[in-house]
Amino acid sequence: MDVTPAALLGAGLAMGFGAIGSAVGEGFTASEAARGMSRQPRMQGELLRTMLVAQAIAESSGIFSLVVAASLVFSRYDVSSFEAAMAVIGAGLAVGVAAIGCGTGCGLAGGRGCAGVARQPGAARKITVTMLLSQALSESPAIFGFVIALILIISSHTGDSFVKGVALLGAGISMGAGGIGPGFGIGVAGMFACGAIAARSRFSTEINRTLLIGAAVSESTSIYAFIVAISLIYFSAG
Repeated sequence: MDVTPAALLGAGLAMGFGAIGSAVGEGFTASEAARGMSRQPRMQGELLRTMLVAQAIAESSGIFSLVVAASLVFSRYDVSSFEAAMAVIGAGLAVGVAAIGCGTGCGLAGGRGCAGVARQPGAARKITVTMLLSQALSESPAIFGFVIALILIISSHTGDSFVKGVALLGAGISMGAGGIGPGFGIGVAGMFACGAIAARSRFSTEINRTLLIGAAVSESTSIYAFIVAISLIYFSAG
């Protein structure tokens, strides 16, 4: 089976899905920053900086997808096998689908961070720290998806086993779909944490501790997806 058509499909899946979360998240961040500027015109500079930082982080999951898509488009494939074809499609799904939740989650935290800065300018530093912390945690499933995608691309798959090929595709689906919920859920937690600090900044330590504990629990499911994906890749190599 020629791998090139499958690689082109994988590239389209990677970038097509990968653009969704980042764009939605960045748009939400911009909308909250604009609303904040109307509320606090004198904070325009601070709000603009906060917005751009938040959008840059939300964009990173889309950049992961772009890197994988470019690798799939411009690589040359010397093997023609069913397993390799399923691997490159799985790579596109792993990074692209995982980016949906991560990009959106980062945008939710970023948007509420901008709103919090406008509401409570004196707590801007504390709000920004919480925003960045939650965005970093929300982004981790996209990193897992990126890693799985790279493993699927660089691994050697020369056979035509239907079972092993499906296992490789399943690895991509596991990590891609498994990254949606944690990325989005952690973003929701970060969104409300930023709002809580804007309302009660003196409790920032307690709020951030709760955020970290809650995010760790939510993150566990993407770790399960990562482990299953690795197991499926290992199975295909056996």
